[in-house]
Amino acid sequence: RRILEDGPDCYPISVYGASGIGKSVLVKKVIYDSLEMSTRFEMLAWITMMRPFSQEEFLRSIISQFLACSPGGRQDSVSRTSNMSGDKLVTKILQLMEGGRSLVVLDGLSADEEWDQVKSCLWDDGNAKHSCTIVVTTTNAAVAHYCSGNKDTLCKLDPLDSAAVRQLFYHKV
Repeated sequence: RRILEDGPDCYPISVYGASGIGKSVLVKKVIYDSLEMSTRFEMLAWITMMRPFSQEEFLRSIISQFLACSPGGRQDSVSRTSNMSGDKLVTKILQLMEGGRSLVVLDGLSADEEWDQVKSCLWDDGNAKHSCTIVVTTTNAAVAHYCSGNKDTLCKLDPLDSAAVRQLFYHKV
């Protein structure tokens, strides 16, 4: 429900659980690919976290995906950002997000330090002129809690029991 609320806030939602349990699939199907969600957000970006984390590559990827949401924006994305450095890339992201709603999915976030770098790029505490929802998938419960800071925006995925697995299998086959 929280993801559908309007407002100028920027907040994270964390989805965590064991590796291979379906966190990314759940977020992709229920949130990112949902028609209802795609009409609620002007800017969408799906970022699979890189190892080692490169803040500049992360920023370029978001800009490229945000520009793809804008009419005619994609063609210029690579040439516009290739000569930009960190601060200019952050400024560009904030310009693209200004006045609208953005959804950014961070798939596979693994460390508090990555979150700190990401968060500093997407909003200024209390000074945001936009609404940004960040959905984090992680295998690390501590990272999920660190990102959300609020139990209302945490979602733990547990493995299915054998009866549920069997029922799902029979339903699909």
